Amino acid sequence: MESHDLTPRRFHTLVLMGALPAAVAALGTVVYGTGNLITLAGESRAVIHELETGALTAATLENYSAHFHDVVWGVLAITVAALPLTVAGLLFAVRSIGQRLETAGDYVVLRANGEPAPPLEPLNGCSVGRLEEKLMEVSRFLEERQRAFEQEVTSNRFDAEVQRALDLIDREHEVFDVATRALEMALPARPAELLMADSSNAHLRRVLHTSAMTEGGCEVGSPRKCAAVRRGATLSFASNDALDACPKLRSRGIGGCSAVCSPVTVMGKTIGVLHTLGPAHEPMSEEDARFLPSIAAHVGARLGMIRTLADSQAAARTDGLTGLLNRRSFEDEGSIVLQNMTRGLLVMADIDHFKRLNDTYGHQTGDRAIQLFSKAFAEGLGDRDVLGRYGGEEFIFILPELDVDLGMKVLDRLRSSLEERLANSNIPAFTCSMGVAQFPLDGHDLAELTKLADGALYTAKRNGRDRVEVAGRVAKDVVKKGINTQNTLEQLYAMEAAEQVA
Repeated sequence: MESHDLTPRRFHTLVLMGALPAAVAALGTVVYGTGNLITLAGESRAVIHELETGALTAATLENYSAHFHDVVWGVLAITVAALPLTVAGLLFAVRSIGQRLETAGDYVVLRANGEPAPPLEPLNGCSVGRLEEKLMEVSRFLEERQRAFEQEVTSNRFDAEVQRALDLIDREHEVFDVATRALEMALPARPAELLMADSSNAHLRRVLHTSAMTEGGCEVGSPRKCAAVRRGATLSFASNDALDACPKLRSRGIGGCSAVCSPVTVMGKTIGVLHTLGPAHEPMSEEDARFLPSIAAHVGARLGMIRTLADSQAAARTDGLTGLLNRRSFEDEGSIVLQNMTRGLLVMADIDHFKRLNDTYGHQTGDRAIQLFSKAFAEGLGDRDVLGRYGGEEFIFILPELDVDLGMKVLDRLRSSLEERLANSNIPAFTCSMGVAQFPLDGHDLAELTKLADGALYTAKRNGRDRVEVAGRVAKDVVKKGINTQNTLEQLYAMEAAEQVA
């Protein structure tokens, strides 16, 4: 771009150069013309006087004519001499002003296209200079607007990328992994960590940290002791030595530093904080400051969704009273377990005389008895075992990779554990009966094994309750009594009802 170093004085000189010749010519014409007009006027009176007296001669007229001729040509000469200078001065001034305006126009075009341009040097005290000043003000305003727009676009693009990444996952540890990578991308040079409350909401524990976090993390122990969690707002501390710095920041012992803490809200409750450090007295830039609360908000929202979904799925899969698998969930999971084991036992268990317990002590006592029973069995079984509430006071479970002899020892231990728990509770004593079916000896299908175990449970009831019966050992006894194994459960309930009425 062409630049013109025109000082205010030179700029005004250019304008004056165009006007000065005309002014000088006009002044010279006036002075020269006035003097000669006075002279011509005197000569005219002399000619008139000589004409009146009859003394007028040809020489007088010739002198008068020559003088008049000289005046006219003198004025014309001055005018002709001044005109080119005036035109040249005006053209030079206009060209200089035009070049200055062209420079300003090029500046505007470059800035409008987002390209770098050397700043203008406005001329003070003139309209062109004021125009250049206004153009640079507009350029700075547009540049700031463009920078803000680009920052917003970058922030929105980052938000969308984080959101898409979180939408692809459904486990909490995967959320923390995405958050770590997001922090590494957005704030690569700043140490950062995420602290989340445990299930009791009494303690904060670190669930992630970036590679830049080489020092020990924040020592805040519980949510109620974290200022950002209590206030539910992002807090910024310029220095750990400041009077209003977070006490936990002052006690870190890591030298001078600044910090930003952004709360993490899960399902409407603030139970975590995203914490980052920086040099002392160097606050986070406005652009970087957008990322921290954004990541915290995305993490909290996704954790809330995952936990809500998990709670919904758990409610659909489990029994509300005991927390065990419900019948449908047990059948789904039990079928998978059967397909992946070489042998094992399927057991049906039932609380003896449960109706009598309900009628005598009330349904609340009956519910407590069911809960105690389920807790004793759930804690007594192993991780590979599958336990569910089949309905009412009846339970079903699978013991993978056990034969009858080992299985009977496990069941005896469960019954002993139940007896001990009852002795240490205020629930009336009760017993349980169990029926066992063997896989694959008695069958490969869950429904078939359930039917056989239910028949064995019926036999245990008929043989006095508080006992365990195995389906293979009682099959002949069931046939001998004329009981149709297809309707064993219905007949059992009918016979129990008749006994209780009697």
